[in-house]
Formats: sequence, structure tokens, C-alpha cells
Amino acid sequence: MRSFEEIFDIAASRHGGVEAFEAQLTKPKSHEELAAMPEDRWLSIITKCVFQAGFNWKVIENKWDGFEAAFHGFDVGRCAFMDD
Repeated sequence: MRSFEEIFDIAASRHGGVEAFEAQLTKPKSHEELAAMPEDRWLSIITKCVFQAGFNWKVIENKWDGFEAAFHGFDVGRCAFMDD
């Protein structure tokens, strides 16, 4: 199995070097930013991760507005009462 460093180096070489590659990476939110996120955004993010695990990421990203509409903006109360 390849090490993380080896995988990182391969990815960086394919994306214009370490600086260019790191500029494309998502920066983690601070503890304060995470604590301030409303629960509907947590549910949205978790759902997106689950769907991306099984589908093409670009398809999910392009259709995400439809997911938001279908799940009522991921309102936790409304989603809790959705049937199968």
C-alpha cells in the first residue's frame, strides 16, 4: 500500500506542484465555525458525503440544488417525518 506522502506527491505533481495543489484543497473550519453551524447544514453535509460515496461527485454537485429542494433544505424536523 502506498503511503500518504507518496499519494500526496503524485497528486501534487498532477496539479501543478505542492503550492498549486494545496491551494485547491478545502480548508478546515475552526471549532467556533463548526459549533455555529445550524443542524440543517450538518445534515446536508453528511447527506452529500453519503451520496458522493456511491455516485460521481460531479453529478451530485450539479444536482445538489435538487437534493436541497427534495429534502426541504434539510430541515431536521421535516426530514424526521419523511416516510420511506
